[in-house]
Amino acid sequence: MPEDLTPDLEALERALAARPAPALPPALRGRVLGALRRERADVFGGAWHTHRHPIIAAAAAAAMLLWLNIAQLAPGTGGLGGVVSTAPESAERSRALRAVLPELDVRELDRLGLIQAACARGRSVPPVRAVR
Repeated sequence: MPEDLTPDLEALERALAARPAPALPPALRGRVLGALRRERADVFGGAWHTHRHPIIAAAAAAAMLLWLNIAQLAPGTGGLGGVVSTAPESAERSRALRAVLPELDVRELDRLGLIQAACARGRSVPPVRAVR
């Protein structure tokens, strides 16, 4: 309570603070929740009826993009960028791989080039064992 109140105002403030709040009508909760449900149904139902075709078009476009990504990655064509030739002995492939992965030695680059060439042709590649 503020310090600058007179004793009679302090007593009045305490009495007002101690007074119980008025009770809400029992049907108020149901009325408020019902109004919220109606409003939500109007908003979402109306959006579906007015924007049905763009929503379906967007869903079809998303499904097509997902299919294209899977179709590109499934045969292994989603490899490193910049590799042009699929021939394993291509010098251009070695230069492109060296630019992307400079930490690999020559044997690892050759192995990766062979794996990429096999994947580009759609062949399955057996797991490579580490050579010591």
